[in-house]
Parts: sequence; C-alpha cells; structure tokens
Amino acid sequence: MEKARLALFDIDGTLVDLFAVHEKAFPRVLMELYGVKGSLYDVDFSGDTIGNVVVRIAEKRGIGKQAAEAKRQLIHAAFGKVFREAIKEAEIKPLPGIKPLLEALAGKCVLGVISGNTREMAEIILSNAGLADHFSASAFGDEGRKREDLLELAESRAEKAAGKRFQPRDVLVFDDSIRGIKAAKKLGFAAVAVGTGPESERQLKEAQPDYYFNNLKATAKILRVLGF
Repeated sequence: MEKARLALFDIDGTLVDLFAVHEKAFPRVLMELYGVKGSLYDVDFSGDTIGNVVVRIAEKRGIGKQAAEAKRQLIHAAFGKVFREAIKEAEIKPLPGIKPLLEALAGKCVLGVISGNTREMAEIILSNAGLADHFSASAFGDEGRKREDLLELAESRAEKAAGKRFQPRDVLVFDDSIRGIKAAKKLGFAAVAVGTGPESERQLKEAQPDYYFNNLKATAKILRVLGF
C-alpha cells in the first residue's frame, strides 16, 4: 500500500516572486499606522508573518514595543488595502518549473500551501498566478504568528480534507526561508529548501534542510530525489 504524503508550499519566493509588491506595501503601512518611514529590509522578514514583520520594523524605527503591539490588530486590514493597490501594478506569474511540478505531484500526494500573508492576500496571489486550484489545504499569517503553527494547521486541514494521516517524515515543506526550514525540522517534517528567495544557498544549507534545490525547474530530478 502506497504511503500517504503531503507537500506544503510556501508562496513568496517559492511559488511566485512577489517581493517588488511587498517593497511598496510595507513603507505605506508603516507610515499609515505608525507615522514612521520603514523598509521591508529593516528586519529579517523571510518566512515571517505580515503582522510580525510590521511590528518588528516599527520597533526598529523607534516605536516602543507596547505601542507597536497595540496596533497589531489593525495591520492586516491596513496591509490588505495597500496590497490590493500595489498588486494592480504587478504581473504575478509562477516561478519557473512550478506548474509542471505541481501537476506532476498532484497524482502522487496531497498538496497544500502556507504563507505569512493573510488569507485574502494569498488567495489574490494564487488566483493571479493561476495556481488557486492546485491546493486542498492551507494556513496563513492571519491564523497564527509562528511558522510551525501554520505548518501544523495546514497539515491538520490536509488530513481532514484527504481523510488520511501523514507521518511527519512524509510531510514535505518547500520553502525559500531559513525560518521555514527550521520550523519544518522542529516538527519532524522533511525540509526542502529552495534557492529562489532572498536568502543565499549558503544560508539555507546552514539551516540543514533535508533537501536543497537551486530552483524547481527540473521536475523529473526533483521527483526522483524526493522518492516519488
């Protein structure tokens, strides 16, 4: 009997390149909510949630921790408004190799998606990129603050949707961030590092992923290496 497997994909930097949109959105939200100038690159943002990143940048720019946290509940609505405007100017496409890989995996395992973006934002991104129909389970940044919380939530939803139980090592987490790789390993999942985000190959390999790919173009090779 073939074992049940689950593949969870991060969005930004793994499925699509959306950093140009976020580069525009974060400064606008910081000015609107806190009255400070700030940049996405003020902090280590990769793999974190929108709420966490905004709060940390605000603190970096001189807003006290308590004052920064006090406006956390306003962040998602403010960011969603700015994001919807910023994404109108962008062309959202899957990164090279993504569609063939998802199509190949579809008949071999359950597919899910996780992201530090809110559900609304993530659904807009996936729809624009033509990827919305590939995933049967998901978890987003407005549903938890820690990466491992989102991974656990997505796994639980995937089990419920598929009517299957997944052993930890049969859950593959595709992520371009150190934070995502460490979260996967903490849960005992198989961490698949992808070098299509802002962090370097050296940085990702130092996090000791189970697998590393420069990109997800070579579908046949990736399937073979991952044991499909």
